[in-house]
Amino acid sequence: SLLSGSQAPRFRWMIMWAGYFAYLFLHIRDHKKWEMWEAALILYIICYYGTLVMTTYVHNYGFRMLIPGIFFVLVFTFIAIDRLWTIAVPARKEAV
Repeated sequence: SLLSGSQAPRFRWMIMWAGYFAYLFLHIRDHKKWEMWEAALILYIICYYGTLVMTTYVHNYGFRMLIPGIFFVLVFTFIAIDRLWTIAVPARKEAV
């Protein structure tokens, strides 16, 4: 069954992926140039998961196959949260 303990959706990973796609959306919307580390990690994520989805039967090894890229997705999620926070809560001007 899809909802059994070993097959249950991991909502924390869904939140991380939502943050990753929010990061991509914000970056593309603002027409910013990619820094080298951003481009390298995004290329790694696309190549790793693209190859994994196209060629591998994930059930035979489980979620451990997904771990190497998840940590990079988490980095982009935290950056997206920071950017969304600064948009939602503008900096206050201190009275002098």
